[in-house]
Amino acid sequence: MDGFEGLHERQYKALYDDDDSYIGTHQSIALRVVIALCATLVLLGVIAASVLRIPRQFTSPFVFKNDAKELSLRFAGAISIDTLFVKPGMKVQKGQPLITITSPEIVALITEYTIAKNNELLFEQTDVPLRLNQKSTLALEKKKYQAQIADAQKERVYKEAAKKSELKRLETELAAAVKNLDELKKLKKKGYAAEMELRDADVKRSKAQDALTRIRDQYNRDMSQIETRVQQLDVDRTITNTNSTKVELELSGKRTQLRAATQTAYAKLRNMYGDFTIDGSSLVILSPDALTVTTVYDNDRQAESGTMLVKLTSGLSGLYASASSTPQHIGSLRNGQEVVLKVSAFPHYNYGVVKATVSNLSTSPNDEGNYPFEARITDAGQLRPLLQSGMNGELSILIEEYTLFEYLRRSFQHSLQ
Repeated sequence: MDGFEGLHERQYKALYDDDDSYIGTHQSIALRVVIALCATLVLLGVIAASVLRIPRQFTSPFVFKNDAKELSLRFAGAISIDTLFVKPGMKVQKGQPLITITSPEIVALITEYTIAKNNELLFEQTDVPLRLNQKSTLALEKKKYQAQIADAQKERVYKEAAKKSELKRLETELAAAVKNLDELKKLKKKGYAAEMELRDADVKRSKAQDALTRIRDQYNRDMSQIETRVQQLDVDRTITNTNSTKVELELSGKRTQLRAATQTAYAKLRNMYGDFTIDGSSLVILSPDALTVTTVYDNDRQAESGTMLVKLTSGLSGLYASASSTPQHIGSLRNGQEVVLKVSAFPHYNYGVVKATVSNLSTSPNDEGNYPFEARITDAGQLRPLLQSGMNGELSILIEEYTLFEYLRRSFQHSLQ
């Protein structure tokens, strides 16, 4: 029998109303949940659009080039290898020993250099002190002559003053005697003076004249002697000065000659074997710069003329990526920007990427209308031992970052334009 039989109509209605009320309540709750969820998603979308930033990158193909400095040690003569200090892959600093070599020619050049250097050292230790002592002695003689000249000049000044005073006194006495004689002659004519007085006055005048003449002659002789002595002293001083200059020139010339011989002998070794130090009868060849050893000769201790003994390179320091930018992107690039290099030969998901920086950004286009630039490697990561000149790939440079809102705004403006 049906479960609803025997029920009144109002009982049927009440029963259905109870079921509809239960369903409506659950529908309302579900609707509110959906609205809340949508609001949350919209809010999260707004926050994401405001916070998350979309990168704008410049990409371009590149190819690796290398301006690394390479050095090969090879010499124009057979040599013997005494000691090998390096091996492939080893990094060396400037002045670090690489290899010790010798040969009859090297021994001869070392002997020539050693003799020249010893001659120069012997000259500095023996001849130079002797020449300096000669210069010191000549300098003292020169000072002595200068002092004697000064004394003679003082003596001349003193004698000039003394003689002039004496001459003036005698000239005064002579004038008085002449005047007295003239007056007595006048008186004699008038008969007021005796002949004896006249003769006495004439004798006094003669004595005064003789004394004046004698003093003048003595004065002239003294001045002549002093002048002669001064001239002789000046000649001696000049000779001393000339001898001192001669000693200085001989010293300088000999030193220059010996130094030139040493430098010539050193230059022969330097030009043939590069940077070196001498170890007995062998040369220790030194690295001219901070480099990396790539190849080492290890076949035999004897090497023929032209054999490459050691090869060095500056390594990744000379490796760079060469690329170019189109005119529309050149305004967004600048020197120093970070660059990411993906090498085609080594997938980045296995080997990683190479980091670099923009450098040598050209301000003028090339024949193709693009602007060349370089990306200098700063971190090669796992690819450091694998990179070689000629490899290519794709580089990317982060130009700017903007939010989703900014992206939509720019897209809308672009559409309107």
